Amino acid sequence: MKVLFLTNCPSPYRVSFFNELSKYVKLTVLFEMRHAKNRSDQWKSDEKYNFEAIYLKSWFQKQESAFCPEVVKYINKFKRDIIIVGGYSTPTGMYSIIYMNSCHIPFILNSDGGMIKQDSFLRLRVKNYFISSATYWLSTGINCSEYLEHYGADRNRIFEYPFSSIRQDEIQLVSFDEKKILRESLGIEEKKVVLFVGSFIDRKGLDILLAACKDLVGVAIVLVGGDDITRFLTEDDQNFGCHLYIEGFKTEHEIKKYYQAADIFVLPTREDIWGLVVNEAMSVGLPVITTDHCGAGLVLIKNGENGYLVPINSAEALTSKLVSLLNDDVLISYMGRQNIKQIRQYTIEEMAKVHVRIIEEIENNGML
Repeated sequence: MKVLFLTNCPSPYRVSFFNELSKYVKLTVLFEMRHAKNRSDQWKSDEKYNFEAIYLKSWFQKQESAFCPEVVKYINKFKRDIIIVGGYSTPTGMYSIIYMNSCHIPFILNSDGGMIKQDSFLRLRVKNYFISSATYWLSTGINCSEYLEHYGADRNRIFEYPFSSIRQDEIQLVSFDEKKILRESLGIEEKKVVLFVGSFIDRKGLDILLAACKDLVGVAIVLVGGDDITRFLTEDDQNFGCHLYIEGFKTEHEIKKYYQAADIFVLPTREDIWGLVVNEAMSVGLPVITTDHCGAGLVLIKNGENGYLVPINSAEALTSKLVSLLNDDVLISYMGRQNIKQIRQYTIEEMAKVHVRIIEEIENNGML
């Protein structure tokens, strides 16, 4: 099968997925840009590409997307094959959808997730146009499917797949002794470690995490992904009972050590349409505390079973769940084992296999 996949840039997890998918199909990937402007230059994959990668010429570039009119040339070349648009919100994605809609070229729209909002009339019409124009939709789970259906997708033509950034051989339960050695190598002295990984931006809820942790004693709060937390601190947050470790940007290889060294992972996000850091934390057996506005949390986390979902902007709720876990090693261990079991269904390998099954079902039934 020939498959054309349009996406914005070659993020590491996408490259891994494309390499895996290329084991089953003849894959061509169109990239709008070589690198996201709002990411470190080190945020790139070391993997060799086993698929045909084409970097489109752009007229202008934004932070994570670009406008590339030459995409039409490739759409025409692959119009009798499988075309997957990896998002409707980039200029090139929009242009592609408008063109295929006007030419009656069928395509599949991939969505990593989405949150239903109280949109203005105009925004609602725009979203409805771009989403409903697809012939089929790829969804990361029930919440994403509800989002797509809300904006015009046909529920009977939505296919769900396990969204992930980890490979099967990366799933590993880390022992206490291994954690101790890793903490020493990372310069972490405390006996308990709470980890946050993500951009240091308001949306990620760092202010909530810091407020929730200010009275914890003997706990390391490790923040990976940025350098300056000044704007997230209030006057009441200045004197921490716990110790803060501000670790900055880390490569894919470096960041694994922090996951493996931690006891609990926290993502107090105000909105993440997915949140792959949740998958990554689960893959090393960490209980996860996140919010009810995190796509991955809504799909993967069962309250009290493998972690907790807390309301957004609630430092009190986050503190309560953190304390209950930090004081119960048995519960931490239990939740960690549950996450190891669950995350085996959410790997790059499984993600590719499900995509292939979906494509085969669509092709075999003459659906495109």
